[in-house]
Amino acid sequence: MKTMKISDIITVRESYSFPLKNDFNVELLSRLTSSQNGQVLLSSVNKQRHFGRLSLLALNPVMTATLDGDMLHVSAEDKSWDIENPLQFLTSRLPHKGSPFSSGAWLGYLGYDAADSLTNIVHKGAVLTDIPAIWFAFHDTLLVIDHAADTTELILLDTSYSTTSIESRKEAFLSAVKAAGMQKYPELRKSAEIFALIEKEEYTRNIATIKEGIYRGDFYQVNYTYPLKMHASEPSDMLFTHYMDKNPVDYSAYIHADNFDILSLSPECFFTLKDGVATSSPIKGTIARGATKELDEANRKELVNSEKDIKELSMIVDLIRNDLGRVSHTGSVRVKNHASIEQFSTLYHLYTRIESTVAQNSQADLLHSLFPGGSITGAPKLKAMETISELEKYRRGVYTGSIGWISMNGDMGFSIAIRTVTRIKDELYYFVGGGIVADSDIESEYRETLTKAASFWNIFEKCTLQ
Repeated sequence: MKTMKISDIITVRESYSFPLKNDFNVELLSRLTSSQNGQVLLSSVNKQRHFGRLSLLALNPVMTATLDGDMLHVSAEDKSWDIENPLQFLTSRLPHKGSPFSSGAWLGYLGYDAADSLTNIVHKGAVLTDIPAIWFAFHDTLLVIDHAADTTELILLDTSYSTTSIESRKEAFLSAVKAAGMQKYPELRKSAEIFALIEKEEYTRNIATIKEGIYRGDFYQVNYTYPLKMHASEPSDMLFTHYMDKNPVDYSAYIHADNFDILSLSPECFFTLKDGVATSSPIKGTIARGATKELDEANRKELVNSEKDIKELSMIVDLIRNDLGRVSHTGSVRVKNHASIEQFSTLYHLYTRIESTVAQNSQADLLHSLFPGGSITGAPKLKAMETISELEKYRRGVYTGSIGWISMNGDMGFSIAIRTVTRIKDELYYFVGGGIVADSDIESEYRETLTKAASFWNIFEKCTLQ
């Protein structure tokens, strides 16, 4: 059977690029994203030293791809196709010249639940957010903001599914920008109630079970998670704007799909692939920012000197080195900035950079080898995933999957979908968790999950956790 490629479905006849002023803020970009289903915003604030460079706004979707069982269901206009090898199809290429986005790109996510078909380890928990395990869209209108180069570029593609002229689409975009800039959000409510969907006793019991497995030698670490829930009537673009104002990060995402929204505030780069060089930046170790300068510095030093967190990060670094090694040129895997610290608005993290050189046309193999990320599963990865599938009460959905883009020239960029809200109608679901190792203190681990949850509720003046 012929392996289907994107070039069998869509043609990009021409690409047009228009430079624009660099005056697009998160609020304006969020409003534009919410103007039509199937649109995506990947936003960076470029405030960290090592992370983030691009913000991408993808409008006017002409093709979507969602996982249905083990098949990728692709639809464009009134046509549809079912494709057997999802990753091979999504990483196939179109004729390309110019910038990474001049021939378009897929933007979307691989949810953690995609691991069911990619690893054959089926999470046995209940479905909490009934959304596709994989969701990507191909758009004919892209806004590319390069924060390092201080440039903004509108890219308009003339595709075999585009229905209006380039000039009319340019005028329509500029009109939409003007209209969105004149809108004002209503005032955010003052308080919110958050509901944890498992009891602390269940959390304690499951962490104890994991530690027993570590002592038996079944695994070294398991990342255990649980969900929280909140009712919300505010529009998603408003919530995303407030979340980003309180929690600026370089791997945020707002996906406005047909019957769900994803609002992600991830600080963690899963991996990038540029010109054949793959880079992964796992995060492990978290501590809250201090209320005073002195307390803040004390907390930073505590994390930097935490043997437990550095040991945990080292385990994940070894796992990712092995994952990269399977698809990289021999001897090319390198570790940089091990156990360095990065600061964010509400907390500090430890991180490491790992680089390697990947063989040409091996993008699908790279995704398959790395996914899901070791920092949110544990080590050894498959054994940790088996434990996750048995212990966690709810399936994770998009949480701890990967959100990002796949260019038609073979470059890619993905975050780890932590600090991520899934919205179904007026219900918001937000998972928290952490890596459990032999010397993990259960009470401390539980408090750390609440620290991580702060980015879910810190937009409100008062929040009650039920």
